[in-house]
Amino acid sequence: RRVLFRSGNPSCVSLDADDEHPLLFDLGTGLRYFGRHLPHDGSFRGTCLLTHLHWDHTQGLPFFVPILSHGARLDVYAPIQEDGSSVREAMSRFIAPPLFPVELDRLPGSMNFYDVGDHDFFVGGYAVRSRLIPHVGNTLGYRVEWEGLSVAYLSDHQQPHDGSFTATEGALELVRGADLVIHDAQYTPEEFPLKNTWGHCTVD
Repeated sequence: RRVLFRSGNPSCVSLDADDEHPLLFDLGTGLRYFGRHLPHDGSFRGTCLLTHLHWDHTQGLPFFVPILSHGARLDVYAPIQEDGSSVREAMSRFIAPPLFPVELDRLPGSMNFYDVGDHDFFVGGYAVRSRLIPHVGNTLGYRVEWEGLSVAYLSDHQQPHDGSFTATEGALELVRGADLVIHDAQYTPEEFPLKNTWGHCTVD
């Protein structure tokens, strides 16, 4: 068995397992570097588990060279939007003029968007669990299991405002017994009182 993890700039981690297409957590700017090692001939197939639509988690997408070829495909799972819009509608609003020179639907590759909340589903041979967790706006954490191995990914997670260490049952469900936990650790305890509503956790 072989599982490799790569990270780059803000909020982009890839999971690579034998005989599986690439699985990404988030689409931050590290996605550009990940794309350098993938085919650019339209043969790319992959999936992203997107935690939420904040810019630091999505801004790598239009610069991901493998999806800039006809025939390439990227499936994106992301949280249901609070205003009732679909993930595709929300993404199309900021990958479009005047914020970006090319509209999302003009990118050559195929992108399929799936709205999820508290769900369990499969991506190839990966068993995926998504749970809504506290942040700023609808946000998901994920747990991925593959051949007895498990990874939990909670990149942006609001600690209780009083600084206590309690967590929602959904968050605990994702991390309980996981082989690897990738988790928010933005602040020191001294910084947290000044930023305790910003949607993140302390190192502790």
